[in-house]
Amino acid sequence: MEQAKLDRLQEICESLDWYFSHDNGAGTIMLRQYSPAGEDFGFTISDKYPIEDIVTAYYCFDVEEHVTSWLDAKLKGVSGVPDAVTLVDDANEISNMLEELKDKCCDLKLEFESWGDEDVPD
Repeated sequence: MEQAKLDRLQEICESLDWYFSHDNGAGTIMLRQYSPAGEDFGFTISDKYPIEDIVTAYYCFDVEEHVTSWLDAKLKGVSGVPDAVTLVDDANEISNMLEELKDKCCDLKLEFESWGDEDVPD
């Protein structure tokens, strides 16, 4: 993706309180945000098709799977894992965070499509 578009994507992500870190050499972008229960939630996407990867991350996030993985960790002695009700509420909030990011990125994709080559900022 062109630098001007990556800069705009970063602006959108950061406006939604997502930490955005681009590793140009690896061709990846790390997105992270703390959930309401304090989980440092994040995922890595390609810098070639970042919007599509964000949409995929939203559709692939499974609340039940997320909660189950944390409950399994708690059973194995991981400290700091909250109770099941908090985990469910938090996983639903993470899903909402991802949905909001996905929606803004889909709007951004439409914005990019409206840019003519001469309209792309330098």
